Amino acid sequence: MLFQNILMFSICAIWTTLGFSKFENEPIHEVSVSQEQEPSLPTGYRWEKKPRRIDLQGKGQNGRTHYLPTGGVSVARTDAGTVVVTIFQTKEIESSRANTLEYLPVISIPDEEVVYKVREPKATTTFRSGLKVHTFRINTAPLAECDAFEFGVAVLDFEGKRKQSELARQARPSAGILPFPVVGQVMDFRLKGIDGKFVRDEDYRGRYLLIDCWASWCNPCMKKMPELIELSKEHADTLSVLGINFDKNADDFELYKNKIGTPWKEIHGATSAGDHQDAWEKVSRIGSLPRLFLLNPNGELVCEISPNELKEVLARELKRP
Repeated sequence: MLFQNILMFSICAIWTTLGFSKFENEPIHEVSVSQEQEPSLPTGYRWEKKPRRIDLQGKGQNGRTHYLPTGGVSVARTDAGTVVVTIFQTKEIESSRANTLEYLPVISIPDEEVVYKVREPKATTTFRSGLKVHTFRINTAPLAECDAFEFGVAVLDFEGKRKQSELARQARPSAGILPFPVVGQVMDFRLKGIDGKFVRDEDYRGRYLLIDCWASWCNPCMKKMPELIELSKEHADTLSVLGINFDKNADDFELYKNKIGTPWKEIHGATSAGDHQDAWEKVSRIGSLPRLFLLNPNGELVCEISPNELKEVLARELKRP
């Protein structure tokens, strides 16, 4: 553990030093600015590192690395006045994308009622070792000229995402969508097809169910289709497949569904969600594709599967008693 910490902080120092100059001429990342006496966090977020004062000497200043429960963070200011926050993440639960962490750097200037929050990193780099490096940038005149600021890091974890999902669901009770994915819990759903008929989770009890979330514009989605069709035939005795398409236009959905020739039931996500198109992202947390969810014969979520692991995972899980 000591060696890992030393190695991480060494990487932090090298990364900050080598990557410092490359931010000078890049476009500025969008940030949210609010009038607050003290920083408040969005629903679901919690402090990973509570705000602390950082004193600055001049515009250009290499960052110091600070400890986080999930890794480390470095904050620096370039010669041009851009504040660069680099988070080195070493810990994460990867059983589902719902478990991935989302960081929120929060910066405020003492005696000024302005808070800067950066919701998405400019870039994220993942290494084979599992280390993830998230880079955030803030470019604004007050931060470029100030002598000190308060800096903290908030995080949105699994429980925070579930809280957000529950609140979003309460505001969209009629949306026909998937629930927030929780491994080991039943994924209860009632989805509406373009023919007006409903598909329910109970329809698949007693068999494994693979839910395939895809779109015609998603290359990895389309690339995996031939293999998925073959695997559905190979495991026909124990496995059912349900497709959920995320093309905006129902005509495009029908065109590509027929072109691919999927032998299973397909749902058009926009049709099923009705007037609550954003519910797929806010409730189900499906913001990127493809997504593949495997449910056991009791309707419980077993795992989320990457397309390149599809054959291996199905062979392993479907053999379980």
